[in-house]
Amino acid sequence: MVKRLHLLVKGDVQGVFYRHHASKKARDLELTGWIRNEPNGDVSISVEGESDALKDFVDWAWEGSPMAEVADVDATENEATSEFEDFKII
Repeated sequence: MVKRLHLLVKGDVQGVFYRHHASKKARDLELTGWIRNEPNGDVSISVEGESDALKDFVDWAWEGSPMAEVADVDATENEATSEFEDFKII
């Protein structure tokens, strides 16, 4: 079953290639959506895909890129819209 999650990742997650690594992980898991830096230093992610793949992605989000220091990942489930064709850094 396809689901949609919105993640808000807090910590030292900008300037450490977090978005690049997240994009690669999302594509490896065949997820679609987007990721962007927020002005306050957080990273927002909207991602859709199968439940198991989403769980794997959330687990990865807690680890992040090699230089990231993730303090918190707030995940909110929303209704999937299937509007995304791929996963983009915006």
